[in-house]
Amino acid sequence: MGNIILKWLKKISIIRLSRFQRTCFIKIFDTLYKMITTPSYKEKVAYAMIAETGAGKTEAYFLPVIASMLLGKISNKFNLKLIAIYPRIALMDDQFRRFIMYLYELNKLTKENKIVIGIDNTYIPRNEKVLREKYEEYEYRIAWNINKGLIFKRIRCPVICKIKEGLEYECQSSLKYDPNQRFIMCSSDHKLYARVFKEHTYRKDTDIVILSPNILLQRLPEKSFIRNIIDESDILVVVLDDCHLYYGLSGSHMSLAIRRLLRLISSLNKKILLLGISATMASPEIFLKELTGLNISEILQPEEDEMERKAVEYYILIMPETVSMKRVKLHKESEEEFEEELKPIKPLSTMIQTIMCVMHNMKRTPLKYKGIGFVDSIDVLHRWYYYMKNAEEDLRLFEYRVKLNPKDFNCNMCSRGPYIDCPIYKVGECWWFAKFDKYIYRSGEPLTFRIYYSKRREKLDKEDCILTTSALEVGYDDPKLITFFQYKGPRSLISFAQRKGRVARSPTDRPVNVLVLSPYSRRDNFIFNNDDYLLNSKFNELPLNYENYYIQRSHARASILDYMGYFSSEILGPPITYEQEFSSEHRKLLKNIL
Repeated sequence: MGNIILKWLKKISIIRLSRFQRTCFIKIFDTLYKMITTPSYKEKVAYAMIAETGAGKTEAYFLPVIASMLLGKISNKFNLKLIAIYPRIALMDDQFRRFIMYLYELNKLTKENKIVIGIDNTYIPRNEKVLREKYEEYEYRIAWNINKGLIFKRIRCPVICKIKEGLEYECQSSLKYDPNQRFIMCSSDHKLYARVFKEHTYRKDTDIVILSPNILLQRLPEKSFIRNIIDESDILVVVLDDCHLYYGLSGSHMSLAIRRLLRLISSLNKKILLLGISATMASPEIFLKELTGLNISEILQPEEDEMERKAVEYYILIMPETVSMKRVKLHKESEEEFEEELKPIKPLSTMIQTIMCVMHNMKRTPLKYKGIGFVDSIDVLHRWYYYMKNAEEDLRLFEYRVKLNPKDFNCNMCSRGPYIDCPIYKVGECWWFAKFDKYIYRSGEPLTFRIYYSKRREKLDKEDCILTTSALEVGYDDPKLITFFQYKGPRSLISFAQRKGRVARSPTDRPVNVLVLSPYSRRDNFIFNNDDYLLNSKFNELPLNYENYYIQRSHARASILDYMGYFSSEILGPPITYEQEFSSEHRKLLKNIL
């Protein structure tokens, strides 16, 4: 098996693991091995994995889990399954794509012991029949195309193809559901052992299941989940990625849902390895104890010398004045008589001008040219988006700042560098770099924008700037991103750290982080005058009240359904088809239980 793993790592271009990844690999693999070979070893083990964005946390846990899973298949002595729970749709899509890429190369190296992955979310239908009947629903339309077969649009084929040694490209072909194989296939005939229908995901031969918190709540009482995923395994690895997002009321619900899941696994006498993963978590042993009810055995994180900063980040904090002076003509016929009046300044107008100024003047290349802007209000997001499109594409306001030789000024005098005493340059009406640096990518062209949030998930492709909410806070990794914009103060330090972490994930990048703050907000005034709060603060403990009476009451009722789902599966046995889930026999049995 060792040769297979080494060949696999080489295929997926992982030549050398970092020290942090090696430590995690050894610890997780050793723990899983002891769970199988030592009957007296602990039934439940929990680790916290804490490392900054881009440190390779996914590979740090995925590689040892897959190695253990493959060992169990080859030896035929134990069965290991992975349940990965992700709090954001974009993060689920990104991880699903990445796992498919890794597993494709591994499954090519194994003859019989294929590892199968399935995903379950709001855009994943029960089966083909449901998809065709409810295709007009928004969740299905954005994820599927049923006009030319069943094409899955959420991701494209991630398989790495080689032209020759050192020259690689990602396949990016469309993915189509194959009803005979019950997997998705790409148009280039790459067979991907991935399932995108619920009734196929919860089969006995599925090894990895990717879920969201809401879907987990729905699956806990379902017999197919209990019998085919939990009961078919000897060890279950439960991964809570970006678990710092579970706080407040929703986090309290998630806490009790996880406890119900762990209790269900224990009631079936299965062993549990729980991994809580985060980049921004204070006191992980305390927080994960509250979230899961398990004591943390160890915190896995990089050593101090591994956390050396090699990248450089630039921060620009902007807060406009509350009013500005505006010159107005006294008479339309007169060209000389003016009066000055006070005009209120809107922070959103400042944000629009700032994006135009930064994006048109910063050094952009074909490989690094994108920006991403965040705001916490859907209403503001829409206004921001349409105002930006109007300013750039319709009015082309940027052209007024890049005109050569305006009246009474000779711009050729400062062609080698900006003339600092120029009055036009002083007031910001001359964008010198946009005017003279012709090597800026798309120089002289209007910026293009795309809007993205939970109810409007448009395809993100070649736009210069993406305007979004917390929907892209985690899981969106585009190597072309180089600039981050935040409109008004972020809602939390953790949210701010995640958002700016989307940009410039390579140590050689030089990202520009821009915050436009409102002079009418006390929080924004505090941030503007105390920038250390954002840049150097330690993350506070997250509020989590899982003892809330009303939350406990709702989950107590749900636990009864969990029990009934488990109890009915014990008596009636596994279903022949998925439609038998709630047959008349089941309903009669549950009625007797009640």
